[in-house]
Amino acid sequence: MKNRSELAKYFAELGFKVGAEVGVYRGDYSAELCANNPELKLYCIDSWGTPLPGKGEGVDKKNAFRKAQKLLAPYNCELIKKFSMDAVKDFEDNSLDFVYIDADHHYPLVRNDIREWAKKVHKGGIVSGHDYITSRMLNSDLGVMRAVDEYVAKHGCKLELTGFGQSGNDHESPASLRSGYLLPSLRREKNPSRRPHSLWRRETEAKYSSLSSTGLRPWFFAKGDKDYAPSWWFMKLH
Repeated sequence: MKNRSELAKYFAELGFKVGAEVGVYRGDYSAELCANNPELKLYCIDSWGTPLPGKGEGVDKKNAFRKAQKLLAPYNCELIKKFSMDAVKDFEDNSLDFVYIDADHHYPLVRNDIREWAKKVHKGGIVSGHDYITSRMLNSDLGVMRAVDEYVAKHGCKLELTGFGQSGNDHESPASLRSGYLLPSLRREKNPSRRPHSLWRRETEAKYSSLSSTGLRPWFFAKGDKDYAPSWWFMKLH
């Protein structure tokens, strides 16, 4: 599975009819989930600028909410303007086929999201999300990888990761990625030689592939002018 587009198709192939996305923003992936599964009832949860105590409502979030409303109008979507931990209380346990989590990525919050929303997914359903990458990759405090790994270890789930690419713009994923660990950033590493970049890249990838035996998951970017990551994750509950 290369990207979240294929994940949306996978949900449809499994016959999933009821799902939730936590962290919707403008609704792009919500629309993709619904377009690939016309019978889907999707609950779209986002704070969309709901003010925190002592803070005002963000203008960008208000605009994002209006765009989501317009984009998702053709589909069977229910937009829920609440914080994740408030919204999750409105759902019965085992009531969802899947949940896709792409909300606040700080460790305590994503840990809570996975723990609480997983309770709402029935046995055989899927808990999934975005940004299974390390903090160094984006120079920010991301806790997704840690939270996902802890849940997997505690509950014995099998973690699946996507390959390179964004929706509609894929790159071939190396065998080393498919084996379950991530290559370090070749984009940020300099090519000091006069050899063709493609040759240098292959040699550098081979050098880092030895990390597979260590169990480490270094961060990486894929080739090209844009940043890509195998950062979509999912696990089937049992």
